[in-house]
Amino acid sequence: MKGSGAQIAVAAIFAGVGPPLAGAGVTLAMLAPAIVEMPEVAFMAVFGLLFGYIIGLPAALITGVAAAWLSPRMANGWLWLLASTAIGGAAAGVMAPFIQFGGGKLSTLEQVTLMGGSGAFAALVCGLICLRLRPRPA
Repeated sequence: MKGSGAQIAVAAIFAGVGPPLAGAGVTLAMLAPAIVEMPEVAFMAVFGLLFGYIIGLPAALITGVAAAWLSPRMANGWLWLLASTAIGGAAAGVMAPFIQFGGGKLSTLEQVTLMGGSGAFAALVCGLICLRLRPRPA
């Protein structure tokens, strides 16, 4: 793919794939103690997919647009992947203080770390998907 079509595809992949990945990651991390005691609780991670879209879509869109904008400016795909992952983690981490989850059991730092880590993981996976189709410098 070339040009703006590839940039739109990159942004769409980040917006479509990123939120459910990060949402499931946050949900699984929150439920980890309960999963050890009752493995059937892991099914609740499915709700993380829905909440991932509701909560994570703004961060995923920011990450996707930034990654698409950076792509034709960075020749090295692995460096682009690293930058996209960092942007995803930062965008998700910045959202954390505005979203109250964990029933008050988590500090703000723990929320930022959990959401930032999940956002970085989701951005890494999305970036790996996009490595071959991303626009490259002319």
